[in-house]
Amino acid sequence: MRVGVDDSLRAERVGPLRVMRTHHCGDARADRRRELYHVAPDAPGAAIDHDSIARFDASLIDDRLPGRERSHRQRARLDEGRVLRSLRKLIGRGDRYFGNRGKGRQWCVKAIESYEKALAVETKSVAASWRLARASYWLGTHTDGDEAKLEIYKKGIDVAKRAISLDAKSVESHFWLGVSYGKYGETKGVMNSLALVDPIKKEMRIVLELDEKFDGGGGHRVLGRLY
Repeated sequence: MRVGVDDSLRAERVGPLRVMRTHHCGDARADRRRELYHVAPDAPGAAIDHDSIARFDASLIDDRLPGRERSHRQRARLDEGRVLRSLRKLIGRGDRYFGNRGKGRQWCVKAIESYEKALAVETKSVAASWRLARASYWLGTHTDGDEAKLEIYKKGIDVAKRAISLDAKSVESHFWLGVSYGKYGETKGVMNSLALVDPIKKEMRIVLELDEKFDGGGGHRVLGRLY
């Protein structure tokens, strides 16, 4: 049985804001809901703890559900929390490894492994994706042999494209896609890279629209090299 919010909550006005009057959940919980949501008229700009409100509302709905469905929802929330913690841990580890890349390319390799593990945990992580593209770009510039370089740059291009498909306003993804195009074309040779000039310009113009100062004006630097 699915229980909607309207089955247990009803909106009313208190001061300038909407609050929810709770039914079937006891006066103490109703008071807690008002305490979380109400902002006094004489306290302009006071912060509303929306996260606490959302959790509280979810708990009200859960209390109305049959035991099995309630347990399923609670497990789903725990699983989501574990995924986020694992994702943050892997990305953070990758960032630390990448920060040590000056000590040797093996640190960048370890960073790439961490970002790839993060994407295995959450395939739609834009943060892990653009970081993987950035690390792939750096590794390519510190790798011998054109074939090996091209393979690494291609990997960065693919992952940056995927990140953009998930978040078209990710300035990091557009930037690392553009510079990866550049290095890929440079490695292929002048005649083979002409077709990439327009895609590079497109990505850098998007970077400048989103954040002109990104990477110390990186978009301008890249465009400057093309003209």
